[in-house]
Amino acid sequence: ECAFSSVRMGQTMRRGSSTIVEDLCGISMTGAGHFQLTIYLSDISKNKDVAWILQKKKEYDAIATEIPLPWPPIWCKGERFGTLSAVQMAAVEPKTFREFFKNYDEDFFVRYDKLFNTDVKYDWDEILKQVNFFHDDFEDMLLIPNWQRRLRAAMRLEQRVIEYSKRSVDSDDSPERKVVNFFLGELTASIVPMMNALARIEWDRQTTSVAFALAAYRADHNGESPETLEQLVPKYLEKIPDSPFTDKPLRYIRRQRDVLIANDDEYKLDGSEEELEKRIAEVKSGERVYPAAGHFIFVVAKKPAD
Repeated sequence: ECAFSSVRMGQTMRRGSSTIVEDLCGISMTGAGHFQLTIYLSDISKNKDVAWILQKKKEYDAIATEIPLPWPPIWCKGERFGTLSAVQMAAVEPKTFREFFKNYDEDFFVRYDKLFNTDVKYDWDEILKQVNFFHDDFEDMLLIPNWQRRLRAAMRLEQRVIEYSKRSVDSDDSPERKVVNFFLGELTASIVPMMNALARIEWDRQTTSVAFALAAYRADHNGESPETLEQLVPKYLEKIPDSPFTDKPLRYIRRQRDVLIANDDEYKLDGSEEELEKRIAEVKSGERVYPAAGHFIFVVAKKPAD
């Protein structure tokens, strides 16, 4: 019940988040609940009543989906407003701008001074319009229908931001474009890690639901895990969920010493990947391994060494 509360609280935080930081805090809280649940489910007694486990799965599935999140998130408006406000502050109250951003690194103000300690007259309406266009693109990215396409779009958008930053001063762009490049390059949050976090919480939700189904199966089969996830359908699981990272069914591997679920086929998971096997050996049943950004492996169960 505490883990359920953690998931519910995290979702509530995310629903009302007005900044990216608040959303990430909600993701962290929800992730903590998922972690607690999968640890518990990995250790649950094989003699536990199957009906009880499936009832708890039903409750979890309702909790994990009962709070619809606004999409795009509320914080998109806050990020847009914050960047536009910074632009207006630089245009109207440059002293206030310097005070507000005083904790930024020296390079930030070196580039700022190159742009604004000149006699150039900027068309601030054009600058504000271009900043708005970028945020339109960002929100459109969040509306792309599946996570894999969304992540690819995030990579393209982040590459644009990197290019903006590089071209913020020394380029042949128009004066207005240089200012837009400066603000977007300096004040835009890193997009790809954020999108990975959003996709990861969806992956956690899918694997936690599967963990309930696996626990019920083990309780029904003297502690043994199934050979494939197909054996869970339809008694324990309505259908095999897709990984948000690939839009393909979760990859399930039953090995001699452990049972794993991976979000993609990036790794062989045949025992030949020494560094990855070391990481898997270090975690407990119900825990996760993150061999690289965007690649997640859930250790469903591990057999004790002989």
